[in-house]
Amino acid sequence: MGAGALCTGVSQLRDPYLDIRYRTSMSSVGAYDRKLGSLQSLSAIFDEVAKGEKDSGVLEKAMNELFKEIQNINGHPGRDEYNNIVRGEAEKVVNWFRDYAEQLETLQKEQEALYKQDIDRVNTILTSIRDLNEQIKKENIHGGDALELKDERNLLIDELSKYVRIDVIYEEEDVGAGYMVDKLVIKLDGNDPKSGNDGATLIDGHGNFGSIDGDG
Repeated sequence: MGAGALCTGVSQLRDPYLDIRYRTSMSSVGAYDRKLGSLQSLSAIFDEVAKGEKDSGVLEKAMNELFKEIQNINGHPGRDEYNNIVRGEAEKVVNWFRDYAEQLETLQKEQEALYKQDIDRVNTILTSIRDLNEQIKKENIHGGDALELKDERNLLIDELSKYVRIDVIYEEEDVGAGYMVDKLVIKLDGNDPKSGNDGATLIDGHGNFGSIDGDG
């Protein structure tokens, strides 16, 4: 009596349902963010909202001018000056198409570079999770809770969910003498109709992991 509170241990409490809901939502958010960024880059090239002022709506303006001159030449057949005007307006349209094509080619290269960076980041995350699994297992075998390591691993799993839809499974692994420790398994979400994957295993405890490549 009168000795105050006694701390007998520290544990980590997470709701598996909330984890699943959060990580599934994050995968959708990550996909839509990337799509939005791509569409914004495209809109910066094809800015056709205005009517030809300040590089906006320039293609529409050029096309309208070309159609107008084509109508004029129909009323003056055989007049070289009208033919030359039509050629000039057509050349403007072609030049704008050529300029857009060059910008699209540059944008495509930038998007491919970003895609490769995402792949490298995913594989780095998978490696880090695999390494943390090994450290956590060693801590558990020696009686430790490894809560800080688990927190770090959870942050990486949350980040991974932004790139791909995953299924996180916690199992028990027998390490001998009837002693059980937690084992983390991460698979691609086979229920995702857009991915077309078959639930391939990315992380299986602290062993080898499946990497993501450019075709995955």
